[in-house]
Amino acid sequence: MLFFFFIIALTISILLAMVLFAALRVLWKPILIVILVLWAIGYYKHEIAPHYHNAATEL
Repeated sequence: MLFFFFIIALTISILLAMVLFAALRVLWKPILIVILVLWAIGYYKHEIAPHYHNAATEL
């Protein structure tokens, strides 16, 4: 019974891995662009915007 369950789990995991690999092969560029855009927004908010905010409050 446990061995049977293990085989089912293994089959499902292999199928999921194949699907993910196929999706990544097609979608890696859009995913990369989204990650870069989110990183750029976070970088701007944490690194660039606070300096302008401090400069504005000092006036």
